[in-house]
Amino acid sequence: MFGYPRVQRAEKRLSKNLIHIAMFQVRYTSSNSFLHMLAACKDDFARSSGLNLVNDIQSTTFTFDASSNLPAARSSSQSTGYEFSDAAKSMHLGVTTDALTFSMVGKNYSTFDLVAEMFIKNVTPLLSRLEISEVSRISVRKINRVEVTGEKFSPVEAMKRVLNPVLVVSSLGLPCTTDLKASFGSFQAQHGDHRLICQYGFSPASGENLLPFVTLDIDALFDSNGTKVSEIVSRFTTLNEVVFDVFWWGISPNLLSEISEA
Repeated sequence: MFGYPRVQRAEKRLSKNLIHIAMFQVRYTSSNSFLHMLAACKDDFARSSGLNLVNDIQSTTFTFDASSNLPAARSSSQSTGYEFSDAAKSMHLGVTTDALTFSMVGKNYSTFDLVAEMFIKNVTPLLSRLEISEVSRISVRKINRVEVTGEKFSPVEAMKRVLNPVLVVSSLGLPCTTDLKASFGSFQAQHGDHRLICQYGFSPASGENLLPFVTLDIDALFDSNGTKVSEIVSRFTTLNEVVFDVFWWGISPNLLSEISEA
């Protein structure tokens, strides 16, 4: 899809995980009794999923910051609901009136199969109890990050070491290349009901980010009103494959050879 070479995940294993944050989201339209039903089943869901209820979300606008060390739900509007997390706070599940978002710190993300299992076992039954039978959007987003360590690299040199050369071309042509402090780029694509949003670049060390880093942020979305809840996992599977294909293309061949298992 989108013209990227198809990569068989089972045949491509990496010795190092570059994922900083992985996020899986579904959006829907809820009924007026949604919050009442959610309040009634939140404790049962916490027990069955192994996640703890950590926050009562009251009209909070969520944001998703690629520089943050903590995953968070992303919503375009104010939402109300509940947030769940594991004991280590490496996994978060936000359930609000317009979206369900599961996010995970990259170091704890090992395989998509575990995410799919959780949705089948815990999330799909929860949506059923909340009388959500259809969704309007399904998305998979993975933010890959490579910290720049050792000798000091310029932003362009760092990006050349991490990213596909095609993504670095625009920065190479800048007159101020030797004086760059940061550099970012993005593109979007659409194929039928599927969309692809990709952002990439170099971020300098600042605040909690003790080291500069190169980011490859890939977001694959499926927008279609009336998508059945029973289709969520299969749609996630397709989107996850798209993200992996773009990742495999977007990382420099040299870095891929370094982190690929023999």
